[in-house]
Amino acid sequence: MSAVTWSTRVVVVGTVSMFAAVASSQQARELGEELFFDLSTGFLANDNYERLETPSGDTYLWVSDVTLGYSSETDVSSFDASIGGRLQLGEFGEDPDENGGFINPFLSLAYGRDGVASDFTTSLLLRETDNGLDITEIENSTDLIIDQGTRRDLKFAAGLSLGKDAPVSFEGDLAYAERRFLDSDDPDLTDQDTVAVSAELGFALTRTARLLVTGAYKDRDDIDDIKNDETNSSFGIGLLAEIDPTLTFRGTLSHSINETTRTRDGERVTDTEERPTIDLALFQDRNNGTNRVSLSSELDGGGYRTTLSAGREMELRDGLLDFSLGVTRTESGHTNPVGSLEWTRQNRDSVFSLSFNNGVQTDDDDNEVLFSRLSATFLQEVTAVSGFRVSVGTSASEGLDDDTDDRRYASAGLSYFHDLDRDWSFVAGYIHEYSVDGGDDTMTSNQIFATIDRRFSLRP
Repeated sequence: MSAVTWSTRVVVVGTVSMFAAVASSQQARELGEELFFDLSTGFLANDNYERLETPSGDTYLWVSDVTLGYSSETDVSSFDASIGGRLQLGEFGEDPDENGGFINPFLSLAYGRDGVASDFTTSLLLRETDNGLDITEIENSTDLIIDQGTRRDLKFAAGLSLGKDAPVSFEGDLAYAERRFLDSDDPDLTDQDTVAVSAELGFALTRTARLLVTGAYKDRDDIDDIKNDETNSSFGIGLLAEIDPTLTFRGTLSHSINETTRTRDGERVTDTEERPTIDLALFQDRNNGTNRVSLSSELDGGGYRTTLSAGREMELRDGLLDFSLGVTRTESGHTNPVGSLEWTRQNRDSVFSLSFNNGVQTDDDDNEVLFSRLSATFLQEVTAVSGFRVSVGTSASEGLDDDTDDRRYASAGLSYFHDLDRDWSFVAGYIHEYSVDGGDDTMTSNQIFATIDRRFSLRP
């Protein structure tokens, strides 16, 4: 199945109550309990539902996205739980014998507790999605691989902070991720398990300075040993100091170890590299934001690279702006400009947001790539009960070595929404997607949809 099935829901969510959504993200959550049931049901037509290079037919479906959830918020704790998926029925262009079923199931749990001197958070996500992208995943995905079949993800994370202002403090994070690919023949999509642990101890030296002791461990295991396995570990020492009331320095010096296990001459061989790494940063508080300068280095399966950057975060009269600009130097001799931009502008009856990110990363084959993403969203209120939303986005993965495939992905969506009454809303729109994988495989798809949405909510 294609991930474009989720695009309808992506456009629907957040457009019905446009300005309420923006406002809610800037305000504290309402205390108390809520039991809710979200329903989005309607029609979609797609000329390349299976995301093929040469599709053979159009797909027409009646789809229903459902979510059942519970949330609880107190002054010191929060809990969220939700479960759901999609039911679809209709005619599939690539498989006339298929008539639909239940797809994309998910389960999400999250708990957080804030104490006077401690914080604790934990989350669990289990979901199955199609091997593709959509307008929102463009913000987070780095593989840009579109293929048949589905991927099943299990993610668990936990964080603990103790003694924030005490003579001895502790911060720790634990994460586990499991990914399984089903019905996929693409060798670039392999089953993987990842475990990551990090910890930091802080010891007060003076009223404004703290000694840091850090440690981190990350293990990526390719289940079928098709791609490389990788283990990163580091331990170091650092300093967190308030130079003056507006200027803060944080610096760590670590000893990093990278172990990469790859197939060589039919056997699994492990290569080990050890290097010192640094992470230095200066933060200056201003009346409307923060200035920052950083110098950092990292060691992974792609080698050793160093990044120097400067940035500014500020509150504007009608929005927010956060940007940075820098340069990354790789061990292989490549020097690339890097940077990021997050800009939101809110007017009386419209909201515009722009996001850009450009940086050097290492893929699962231990190849260095220059990864870039750009997305923009415009929300416009037409009347008190209606409006439209425009979203565009593009991502590119460019190999810094000649033997690494370049990938491109772009999407654009236009939707119109209208509140039928206080609880029911109507949304209709169009989505276009385009991708190029390695310069050979080109995919395009076009989808139109129309849905009716409703949230049923009960507050005990």
